[in-house]
Amino acid sequence: MENQFLFDLYCHCMESVVCPRDDKIRQAQKLWEQLDDKFTKTMGPRFVRQYQEAQFQANAWQEEEAFRAGLRFGVNLMLAVLPYSSNSSRES
Repeated sequence: MENQFLFDLYCHCMESVVCPRDDKIRQAQKLWEQLDDKFTKTMGPRFVRQYQEAQFQANAWQEEEAFRAGLRFGVNLMLAVLPYSSNSSRES
């Protein structure tokens, strides 16, 4: 991510996210681990690291943009729902 502040905020927000305990997700993770092991054994750990780094660099913008879109949506929702004008009447 190009913006370190957004990346730090993203990491902070994701620390509390827990992977669902769904059987389909567990099966998919197990299959991915098996395929990853096979990939590493076939191509070698150095190649796999280079491949994964290239993949991360090529796709990192998607995570950043998805986070920005979610953040923008959240702010816009708060502004639409909560009174934000200094002229708004407030009950005491």
